[in-house]
Amino acid sequence: MKKILIIITLMFSSILYANPAPFGLEIHKTTLKEAQEKYTLIDNGINYYSKGPMYTIKDSELPLDASKVTLIFSKDENILLSVSATFNKSKFESLYENLSKKYKLIFVDNQYATFTDDQTIIHLYVPHMSFDSTVEYIFNEFDNLKEAIHIEKIN
Repeated sequence: MKKILIIITLMFSSILYANPAPFGLEIHKTTLKEAQEKYTLIDNGINYYSKGPMYTIKDSELPLDASKVTLIFSKDENILLSVSATFNKSKFESLYENLSKKYKLIFVDNQYATFTDDQTIIHLYVPHMSFDSTVEYIFNEFDNLKEAIHIEKIN
C-alpha cells in the first residue's frame, strides 16, 4: 500500500511542479529536437542573451490566433528558455483572464501584467501605440541573465 501511495504522490508532484507549456512546449524542458518534431521552425539566428538558437513557428502552423511565435533556446543543451507570442490587441483581456486563472499575478498596470509560477515569469503587454498584444514566457534564470546584461550595457 505504501508503494502505491508513493507512486501516486510522485506522479502528482511532477504535475504540480511542471513548468508552463505554451503551445505544448514546456519551458526549460522541451528540447530543440522536440520542438522541431511538433512544428516547422524557421531559423532566426542566434539570440543575443542566451547565445543559443532562435526560431519562429511557421505561419501556417501558428496556434490560437497567434500572429507570430518566437522560441529561444539555450546555447549548449538547446533547451527552451523563452516563448514569445504576438496576438491581436483585442485578445489582451482574454489572455489576461486565462493567465490569471493559472498563475500568480505579481504586477499589473495599464495593458501590462506580470505573472509567475515560481520558475517562469510571464509578461503580458501591449506595446505603446501598437495593435498587438504580446505574451512572453521566460525561464527565471534566463530573465535574470537578460536583466544583468542589460544593466551591464547601461553602466
